[in-house]
Amino acid sequence: MKVSAAVRRNLAWLAGGEVAIKAGLLLAGIVIARGGGPEAMGAFTVAFGAALVAAQMLAAGQPEVVIREVARGGPTTMVPLVRAAQRVQRRVAPWAAPVLLAGATALAWRTPGLGWALLTFAPYAALRARLVVLTAAFKGRDRMEVEVAARGLELVVALALLGGAVLVGVPAWAPGAAFTVGVAWGVARVSRQLRRGEEQAPRVDEDALLREGLPFLGLAVATQLLMRVETLIQAAVGVPVAVVGQYGVAHAAVWSLMAGSQLLALACYPSVARAWSEGRLRPGRALALAAAGGVVGAGLAGVLFLLRRPLVVGVFGEVYGEAAALIKVLAWLLPGASAAMLMGVILAASGRQAWSLASQVALVVAVVAGNLLAVPRWGVVGSAAVAVVAHSVAGVVVTFLGAAAMARPRMLVGGAGE
Repeated sequence: MKVSAAVRRNLAWLAGGEVAIKAGLLLAGIVIARGGGPEAMGAFTVAFGAALVAAQMLAAGQPEVVIREVARGGPTTMVPLVRAAQRVQRRVAPWAAPVLLAGATALAWRTPGLGWALLTFAPYAALRARLVVLTAAFKGRDRMEVEVAARGLELVVALALLGGAVLVGVPAWAPGAAFTVGVAWGVARVSRQLRRGEEQAPRVDEDALLREGLPFLGLAVATQLLMRVETLIQAAVGVPVAVVGQYGVAHAAVWSLMAGSQLLALACYPSVARAWSEGRLRPGRALALAAAGGVVGAGLAGVLFLLRRPLVVGVFGEVYGEAAALIKVLAWLLPGASAAMLMGVILAASGRQAWSLASQVALVVAVVAGNLLAVPRWGVVGSAAVAVVAHSVAGVVVTFLGAAAMARPRMLVGGAGE
C-alpha cells in the first residue's frame, strides 16, 4: 500500500510538472521557430541537443545512483551522497571535456552559424549536470516536486529572455544564454533546499559511486544520442541548417509526447528500487511496465499521425509543412521508445544498468552507421526511418533484458542484495 501511495504521489507531481516542462520546451521552440525562422530553429535543435548529450556526460551517471542509494539509505544519506557524486563529476569532467570540445569544434567548422549557438550552450550543459545530481537526492525520497519546481523556474526565465530576443531577431547566441540563466536560477534554488536539510552521516565511498555511475553515464549518453544523434550527423554532413530546422520541429512534436512514459518511469523508480532490494519485485510486474509503455506509445503515435499537419502548421506556421511529412515516419518510434524507457527502470533498480548500456551502445553504433548511409542518399527522411527502426529494436531488446534480470540478483553499493 505504501508503494502504491508513493507512486500515486509521484505521478501527481510529475504529471503536472512534466506536462508543464514539455509545454515550456515546445513553447520555446515555437518562439525560436516563429521569431527566427528555420535557420534559427535548426541551430537551436543542434546546439540544444549537443548540450543535453554534454550534460549527461558531465553528470557522470550519478543521478541514477544517488536516487537508488538515497531511496535505500534514508534522508541522512542525501547530503553525503550528493557531495560524493559531485566529487565524482569533477573526476570525470577532465576526460569528458576534450571529447565535447572536439565534437563542438567539428560541428561549428562544418556548419556555418552553429559556433555561437554551441558556445553559449556550454555553461548550460555544466549547470544542467549539477542540477540533475542535486534533485536526484530529493527524488530518492519520493520528492519529485523539487526538480519540477527547478525545471519550471529554468523555463520561465528562459522563455522571458527568449521573448525579449524575438525583438532583435533571435540571434544565434540568444537561446543558449536564455537557458543558461534559467538553469542557474534552478541550481541556486535546489542548493539552498539541500543545505537546509544537511545532516551528519558517515563519508560515502566515492569510488563505489564512480563504479556504479559509469554504466549509468554511458547509458545516459547513449540514450541522448539515440534521441539526437541524427541532427548532429545531419549538421556534420552538410545538410542545410534550415532543413535541420524542419526535422527539429518534427522531432520536438514527437518527443514532447514522451512525457507520459517519462513521468511513469520517474514515479516508479524509487519504489521499484525498494521493492527489488526487499525481494518483492516479480517478473510479471516488470513485463507489465514494458507493455504499458508500448501501449501508451502506440496510442500517442496514432494520434500524432492523424493530427500531424494541423498541429505543425497551426503551432509552428505554414513554413514548416515539411515537418508534417516527417512526422508520418517519426511518430512510430514512440511505441518502442516508451517500452524501453519503462523497462529501463527495472534494469536500473536491479543494478543491471550495464545490461542496458550494452544494448544502447550497440543501438547507437547502428544508428550512427544507418544515418551516415541514409542521410547522404535520402536526406532527413532517411534519418526518420533509421530512428523508427532503432527505437523499435530497443523496445524489444530492453524488455528481454528486464525479464532476464529478475532471475539474476546482485549486490548493490550499500551491500544489500537478494
